[in-house]
Amino acid sequence: MTRLTTRHLSGLSRTLRDYDAELKHKTGRSLKGIGLQAAGLSEAAFTERADGALFCIVPMTSGQGAIPGFCEALRDIVSFLGCRAEVASSPDVAGLAEAFRSRAEHVLLADDNDFIALNAASKAVVHNDEATAKAYVAALRLMLGPSGGKVLVLGCGPVGRAALAELLALKHPVAVYDPASTRLEAWRDGLGSEERGRVEVLSHFPESFEALAGVIDATPARGIIDGRHMHDRLFIAAPGVPLGVTAEAMAHCSRHVVHDPLQLGVAAMIAMAVKEVGCCRR
Repeated sequence: MTRLTTRHLSGLSRTLRDYDAELKHKTGRSLKGIGLQAAGLSEAAFTERADGALFCIVPMTSGQGAIPGFCEALRDIVSFLGCRAEVASSPDVAGLAEAFRSRAEHVLLADDNDFIALNAASKAVVHNDEATAKAYVAALRLMLGPSGGKVLVLGCGPVGRAALAELLALKHPVAVYDPASTRLEAWRDGLGSEERGRVEVLSHFPESFEALAGVIDATPARGIIDGRHMHDRLFIAAPGVPLGVTAEAMAHCSRHVVHDPLQLGVAAMIAMAVKEVGCCRR
């Protein structure tokens, strides 16, 4: 999981409405709408199941410690989605105990290695990497529309693998590149023969994206996509932090790029936790 910084979170809560409007303009769906689509949950079902439910966010101090502003940003995103949210006053075990004393239906926790939502009733565990992948695949497909086309996934880490799994499940044509060829080949070897035949594994970072309809940039690499890669028919969904698209390229094609440090992944996590099914591990 990419470790965010206070810089990534600065101003996030104040700009949620603007970001929501931006998503509607680019994809036709709101932040909540994309999260619901990622989870496969209707607005009516979400409203019914989330009505009155409390999401408790527990600060965690293990590893490098809690990121200043992270829990508050989570609270504000969850509230923006129309749910009750509060941050536990104590961290770690004491915070988890506080969440259960408050009879929270859902608990959100993050450390250096994982970021999860726990459904206290169903015991389901939703992982942010899988939820983020689902959200960005949903956003990209909304931008692509019915025409579809090949999608390149950059990065075969947790979010990249989850995005590839989602695209393959949707029968979408995909290509994948990761400079760690051993990791990439290990992932490909784990596929079934039918899926393996639908994946183009690239040995080099492509010099041109002309043959692509979409890109999911799931890497932490800065500025790897520049002006020479962009074309008017290309759409990019970029969960990677920092953004891999250069400022020069963004100046010409920002309307074709969806990127944020936290919001879309959290929206999908909340919808999936409410649904109690989806990308859950026990």
